[in-house]
Amino acid sequence: MKGYVLTFDNIPISDVHIYIGNTSNLSCISNTDGSFEMRSSVLEPNTVIHFEHISYKELSLSYYEILQAEGIVQMQESVRFLDQVTVHPLTAKQMFLAAMENMRKVSINNPLFSIHTTWKANAMVNDSIHIQSLLDSLNRNTLQIPILDTIGTEGYFDYVRSQAAVFNSTNQDDYSFEYVNSDTLSPVHTLIKCSNRNIRGNEFLVTVNNNDFSIRKVGFRYLWIGASHILTKDLRYRISTLCGESVYDVESKGLVSIEAKAVVFIGIYDSINRKFKPIMTAEKEYYGRQL
Repeated sequence: MKGYVLTFDNIPISDVHIYIGNTSNLSCISNTDGSFEMRSSVLEPNTVIHFEHISYKELSLSYYEILQAEGIVQMQESVRFLDQVTVHPLTAKQMFLAAMENMRKVSINNPLFSIHTTWKANAMVNDSIHIQSLLDSLNRNTLQIPILDTIGTEGYFDYVRSQAAVFNSTNQDDYSFEYVNSDTLSPVHTLIKCSNRNIRGNEFLVTVNNNDFSIRKVGFRYLWIGASHILTKDLRYRISTLCGESVYDVESKGLVSIEAKAVVFIGIYDSINRKFKPIMTAEKEYYGRQL
């Protein structure tokens, strides 16, 4: 089969790697004029042919579709060229620390918050425990979630300013920092990913203003490592994960809104083997808005 690989503006694309079916063996590569020739005895109407190029979106077409197009294959660009690119002289870690220092310089004046919380539970195994009764117990604040349950109170210090037990001056080297590309960001903002080297899955995505290092938004996922605690006479609980996103005001740098979730394992304690055995998961969802 012979054909041509072109852009949607009919510009030839060279160096396109072409594969047949599920095989990883390269069939051919397009020439400078976009032309290609495949020599194969296994081509059927429904045979899938894959076209790959570093600057174009991967394309898969059936042999029949290519014949219907008279051998013309058109690929879409995957690289978007920007009119202006701003490169910050700081490393991702330096920019993150500058943003944290900027937040600490502002006096913490926690705004009044309207907090709505909802508990949900799902049994992991067959058990006689009545889920609704358990939810009623949870809604009576029997179980307290660190950090998140103090939102809206005078004693609350948000995790970005205080860094809580998540990130502080003593454990900076436990984290790696990198810039993240995002098409949804405004030109004045930069996205930084902070990942814990020791605990896989612990990470933060921080949106920072390039000009004044103010923090606009923080997405977080934190695996809570700790022992189980008493919930009721027969049950224990262990916090698993805290995750969510908070948004900060550009002027005051105060917390504007937060949407978060805490995942908790609930189960029994095997005193013989000294082991906590989860029997269900519960999730507490938080929706907070500044009044």
